[in-house]
Amino acid sequence: MKRDHVYIVVITLAFLISLWFAKPLREFLSASGWEETKAKLVAGSIVRFFILGALVWAIRKLRFESFNGIGKGAGVRNLHALIIPLGFILMGLMSNFQTYLDADKYLLLLFVLSVFLVGFVEEITFRGLILPLFIKSFSGRKGVLYWSAVLSALMFGSVHFINLFREPGNLVGITSQVFFALSIGVFFAGLLLRTGNIILPALLHGLVNFPLAPETSSRKCRKRWAKRPTR
Repeated sequence: MKRDHVYIVVITLAFLISLWFAKPLREFLSASGWEETKAKLVAGSIVRFFILGALVWAIRKLRFESFNGIGKGAGVRNLHALIIPLGFILMGLMSNFQTYLDADKYLLLLFVLSVFLVGFVEEITFRGLILPLFIKSFSGRKGVLYWSAVLSALMFGSVHFINLFREPGNLVGITSQVFFALSIGVFFAGLLLRTGNIILPALLHGLVNFPLAPETSSRKCRKRWAKRPTR
């Protein structure tokens, strides 16, 4: 196995294992009296903050700063590529606008922090590290960028099957989520290659998750978004 392929496997496994630490932290916060939704958001944000630090270290270790557009003299190109996706995201945000207005402001702030951390962590993992590793491993072959984008997106989509541990009876729903993640993963890979900066797909990733979350939450979770009545 090529060294680049070993790195891909190690990064993916480290990503999945690291996310597991959010569960005991969430349980600890819940046992300490934290409301369930807030405990989940805070635990996930803390774990992803540390993962983000490790990912930035990995980018520097593998010398992928230039690829991710975060090195010296790095810039952004082809900003017009953002027009159409931002339009769709804006429509999604507007469809849930009343939900955000009615939300508990502290909970909403935690949610915003959480979704953008998810965006940055997942984009740096699969587009900032795994994508260039695939490109290196396929260097010199025909269609290297195409196949690297598809394979990195396939890995990104496949890891969403871990949600079956949380919802074992929802195979159809989780499979749909996997195909959605795979499709949008190809788009984010293309966006990174076109704009030359990981920050843009990371921000878009967070914005995509923002309108989706209230729609995919259970009825019980949606109720927690509502402000508590004042006395």
